[in-house]
Amino acid sequence: MKLFGTAGIRGRINEYITPEFALQVGEAFGCYLGQGARVAVGRDSRFGAQSIAMAFIAGLNSQGVNVDYCDIIPTPGIASYIVDQKIPGGAMITGSHTPPEISGIVLMNPDGSDIGGENAEKIEKIFETRKYVRTRCPMQKFGGSVNLFALNVYAEILKESADFGKIRKRKFRVLVDTANGCAHQILPKLLIGADCEVFSINSIPSPTPARMPEPRRHTLQSSAKQVKAEGCDIGVATDTDADRVLFITGDGEVVSEDVVAAIFAREILSRKKGKIVTPINSSGLIYWVAQQFGVEVIATRVGPPEISIAMRANPDTVFAYEETGKYFFLPRMFADGLLSTFKLLEILVDREKTLKELSEEFPKFYQRKEALHCEEGLKKRVMKRVFEMLKNEFPGEKIITIDGYKVCFEDNAWLLVRKSGTEPLVRVFSDAPSETQADGLVQKGLQILEEAIRAEGERVGKN
Repeated sequence: MKLFGTAGIRGRINEYITPEFALQVGEAFGCYLGQGARVAVGRDSRFGAQSIAMAFIAGLNSQGVNVDYCDIIPTPGIASYIVDQKIPGGAMITGSHTPPEISGIVLMNPDGSDIGGENAEKIEKIFETRKYVRTRCPMQKFGGSVNLFALNVYAEILKESADFGKIRKRKFRVLVDTANGCAHQILPKLLIGADCEVFSINSIPSPTPARMPEPRRHTLQSSAKQVKAEGCDIGVATDTDADRVLFITGDGEVVSEDVVAAIFAREILSRKKGKIVTPINSSGLIYWVAQQFGVEVIATRVGPPEISIAMRANPDTVFAYEETGKYFFLPRMFADGLLSTFKLLEILVDREKTLKELSEEFPKFYQRKEALHCEEGLKKRVMKRVFEMLKNEFPGEKIITIDGYKVCFEDNAWLLVRKSGTEPLVRVFSDAPSETQADGLVQKGLQILEEAIRAEGERVGKN
């Protein structure tokens, strides 16, 4: 079986992510780390998260691994704690941005990044072969667990990583929407400490958040209206575990994640040249920004582990992001929605502008997202045919093949056809400087995909 997805291990609570399963994953992770290791474990506020965490910790203990249990804490808080305390690994029990019935186990490297690549394969092998049964420790070596309020450590790290003195100059009015999740306490408290006037909504921890956990333009319309109604300068909306964040202008407009990335990238590149790392489905806008500074964009497969792997492979990276609202500020190898908030407020002070004014300084790009049903058994053949059809349709254009097939154009527009790793779907994305071009590209992609599915379906039917 494949244990890891694009972002940790996920599934329905008490169907796939059960206490028994968590125990076994904990044992496998403990076997991977080795007897005597130390691990930090945190969780979100979803149904069963505490029980899953306790079972996971029991698995670690059985391998002789000691645990710092940090209870409810943002995912970047656990990652920051791991790095600060020089701990060899960590884990977060969280459904993150997914619907409330989903939970997950995110395993972390010593640098706070999500485990992926070769390390994930090693853990999967231990899990599948049940090697952990043979490495259970004798009773004298059994691991222990201590409860820690790691939020204090995380708060100090954030204060050291952002210029709170600078932020105090503007006395921002900020609406905070933490999706009834892990940042409910620490984010408003730190903003108040930076002399911001804070209006909190969806602020009480709950297994079922008052809005959809994933912060996207369409899920934040109510929050956006409240930003305007309260006369706030900016709105800040995280997902349940606060590694993702979206921002809202004072007049109630949810700003594109790609535009926010462009704001961050421009600010960083104006001080230091270097590479930008981002998955292949990020907007052409980030390529436009890179061109202004003459730097390279490194495209990766989709998923945070792939981003951190690329960052390690390219030590001259200065910024990374994922179009879901995850922003990586070096030397951190993980996304942090809270740090992103303070970094953006710093920029607003430096530029003496509003978020709306800043966002209007960049050219507009338009993205389209579609999908067609495709049976799992057909996907490989369909994608092979799609590749040949794309080469014929767009001769001479660059096609990136690291995760699906992405056709790149000189004006930074692109068309991407990518199979889903979790559903019987093949997705078609387009991104372009005009709506007409974006619409045309996605329709062409759908036409090619539909023809490929039909042709391969008929071929299979004849055999």
